[in-house]
Order: sequence, then C-alpha cells, then structure tokens
Amino acid sequence: MSLMSDVDRDEVVKRKALVESTFHKFDVNNSGTLDKEEAKKCLAELKPTAIPSAIEFALDWLLTSYDTNNDGQLSLKEFVDGYNGLVDVLVMMGDSDQTPDDVAFLKQKFYTFCDVAPGNKREEQMDSARWKKFCNDTFPKTFPKTQAGSTKVDMIWAVMQAERRETEPGAIKITFDEFHKVGLIKIVEALNEGGTKADLKTVMAKILQSVPSSDSTKADYVKWNDDKDTFTGVHGDVHGREKKERQIKNAGW
Repeated sequence: MSLMSDVDRDEVVKRKALVESTFHKFDVNNSGTLDKEEAKKCLAELKPTAIPSAIEFALDWLLTSYDTNNDGQLSLKEFVDGYNGLVDVLVMMGDSDQTPDDVAFLKQKFYTFCDVAPGNKREEQMDSARWKKFCNDTFPKTFPKTQAGSTKVDMIWAVMQAERRETEPGAIKITFDEFHKVGLIKIVEALNEGGTKADLKTVMAKILQSVPSSDSTKADYVKWNDDKDTFTGVHGDVHGREKKERQIKNAGW
C-alpha cells in the first residue's frame, strides 16, 4: 500500500470495504464464513454483470486456491484475498459469454511471465531467465533463490527444453506446450519431494493466483477496479492485442 499513489490507494481501500461489507451481508448467521451457495450469491452481487458460468468458474477456483483448511467454506480473509480471481475471469472473458477453461486461463498466466520485460514486442515463449523468475515468484519455498533452488529450476528447464528440441532442434526457449505437458508434472514432483502434498489441480490454482514480482518503486498493478485495462497489464482479453505498457506489481495489502 505504501508504494501506491493516493488515488490508487483510495480505490483499493474502497473496493476492499465494499467486498467486506457484501461478505457480512451474506453471512446471515454471523458465523464468519460463507458456504458455497452464500459465496456464490455474494460474488453475484459484487459483479451483477457476470454470467452464472463465470461465477461458478471463479468460485471453484477461489475455493481451490484460498480455502486453506479445506472445509468447503470461505472466511472473510480467504474471500477478500480471492476476490481478484473473479476480476481476472471477467478480464479473460471480455465481452464473450463463454467462460475460459483452466488451460486457457493458465496459458494467459504463462504469457504474462513470458512478457515481464519492458518493450513493445509481445513474447509468447519463455526463456530460462523468465522460467527461473516464474518458479521463484510462484513457488518460493520449493524454488528459493539459492544454489539448491536454482538447481531444481535448471533441471526442470532442461527436461522442457529437450522436449521442445524434439521438434525444433535449435530452440532456446519453450512454448506453452512444453510448460503444460512437462513443466507442470515436474513442478508437482518437486513440491511433493519437498513434503508438500500437491496435485495438478492445486498447482494450477497456485499458478493462476501468481503475479510476476517487480522491482518498480511505484505500484501500477491495481486490483479492485472496474476498468478492465488496469488489472493485468494487457489491453483486451486475448493475448496478442495491443497492450498498455505498465509494470506489473502486486499491491500486497
């Protein structure tokens, strides 16, 4: 919050207050949690323009990502932390009445990490530096910025690159195909080797909530805002359209 402009800070505070008050409205028995049906109604009120399938998609993702004790309910903190999932779903959908599937949503996150460097050229392939950044930012405990962490990162990279070179011998980057077919499985294996109980669904949920870190001194990445062009650094809902140049930064309150 301290890195944000006054205008952005005020907007975040207002949005957070709105989400919290709506949560309390639907927590009719004052239990401090929302079950799935209550959470669905709450989301529908917060985003009345969202079609039912978008609400269902976002809620399923929210429960997978933020229901930390797996009780099938959402506390206020879990709900507030996860509300941006619905925002991201709506950005992905644009004006479409089709809800994106998990793979399409995952691909957009992959492109986000491919394209973290400044410049006008859109990147849809990932080099080793961005792969390392992805691992460090998304799974910092499993892939810490240490020699051991780097070794794990490099080992998975080598397997993905070998897969890519089966069809393109001179390739020095990977595409989403190698990331999806090979990288995700290797991440699950690395997490489980470290003692974390993980499967593909939970790993994908973790990736979908991940945001590239930035060394910027000003937070330009602002959630809790209804201007779709300001949440993700991408103008429009489909990768490849003209983008706004902005550093991606998590507000982090």
